[in-house]
Amino acid sequence: MIIYYYRKSKLHSTEHTDRLIERSLSAYGVKEPVCVLRTKKGKPYVSAEGLFVGVSHTATLVLVAVAPHDFGMDVERRDRRLQHLGKLMETCCTPEEKEQLLQMNIAERTEGFLTLWTRKEALLKQRGAGLCDLKWAQTNEAEGHFHTFYRGSYIITVYAEDKVQEIKEKNMDGVCFE
Repeated sequence: MIIYYYRKSKLHSTEHTDRLIERSLSAYGVKEPVCVLRTKKGKPYVSAEGLFVGVSHTATLVLVAVAPHDFGMDVERRDRRLQHLGKLMETCCTPEEKEQLLQMNIAERTEGFLTLWTRKEALLKQRGAGLCDLKWAQTNEAEGHFHTFYRGSYIITVYAEDKVQEIKEKNMDGVCFE
């Protein structure tokens, strides 16, 4: 798997994302023309047999990953301010997850929630489900593997059914991980 990092354009759109996917596929070594398609829930996939793509973004960063296996991926800023953390926890967390988060101090709780969020969203993206299922995405019962890591102020999680042997990273636009 290779994750490509791009600066997010102010004119970000589905078409722009598709161009970033095509650019990533080219950097990955795909030579033939590839069509970028989407499932009914918006998950991108490509016409190249045996390749899978995933996309996630924040206000300033776009991640495009390419791999020979299915996966889900999410990114969030670690320093993101959450004004209504209690309501978010109520909406997105199981009672057990909420209890674990409430045992943390507020700074740890915010980062803990965002880490949990990236795990849930990566799991749902891999399964092609929507965010309405976020509360019931049981990350502790998932049979696959989570890979959570940090790049500067970003939390990144990849979920795959099989263990990902290697995650390479390529900075395509001189992204600064402050």
